[in-house]
Amino acid sequence: MDLKKIAIISLFILLAGAAINIGLNIKDTLVHKTEEILVNDHSYNNIEIVSDNASVEILPSKNEDTKVVFSGKSKKKTKYNFSADVTGDTLEIELKEKRWNFIQFGLSSMNIKLTVYVSEKEYNELKTELDNGRIIAENTHFKNAYLTTDNGSIQLKNIQAENVNVESDNGQIIMEEVEGKINAETNNGRIIFLSTNLERPIQLESDNGAIEIQTNKEPQNATIDVNVDNGKIDIFGSSSKQSVFGNGDNLIKLETNNGKITVKNTK
Repeated sequence: MDLKKIAIISLFILLAGAAINIGLNIKDTLVHKTEEILVNDHSYNNIEIVSDNASVEILPSKNEDTKVVFSGKSKKKTKYNFSADVTGDTLEIELKEKRWNFIQFGLSSMNIKLTVYVSEKEYNELKTELDNGRIIAENTHFKNAYLTTDNGSIQLKNIQAENVNVESDNGQIIMEEVEGKINAETNNGRIIFLSTNLERPIQLESDNGAIEIQTNKEPQNATIDVNVDNGKIDIFGSSSKQSVFGNGDNLIKLETNNGKITVKNTK
């Protein structure tokens, strides 16, 4: 059999499979699903979350319980690997869609969300790895946080930490009153950083997007170093690429290829 015939047969099989898949998708409507796991083991100090297509929220629990809730709309036949277990000193959470066919047409889910409620204490490490979905964390305390998503925004508010590292390939990053050494990077999206404390190392980088810092006072001991390929600079009213405050010990490095960089006093 020559290559041309093989190519035609392969194309026919592919189109036939696609037609069957689309037909099944039409019949398989979206339904609301919800499931929750209560974690009775409270001895963990680290939290690790892995998901392919879900938004993740990390919130303080109203009591000492740890609860993980999966909710959203998906097709009736769609199944998920959903687990939350303590291994050693780490709470390991996973939500991934079970895929039986290598080609999938149509929408299999909508607004899938994983909400993690943890007791109010200081944790050693928070780590998330998401393929598609935003990350939200509020009112929690971690020594170290490593938050990554391939496609989705990252929003942090009232976070006590020593080191915070966040990265999104496509999505904006918003941080409000996040303590510790900051390293935030996005390929496509703006970065907004709101804080009353700039006396620490801060690095914000975007390939395509504006960077804005809002604070209520100028730093007393920091160097703000700015690099912009295409965009304006406004550092407390100055267009200088480097501004030194006091001894300039704490480096605040801001960089974007395309977009304006602003540091301003909100008072």
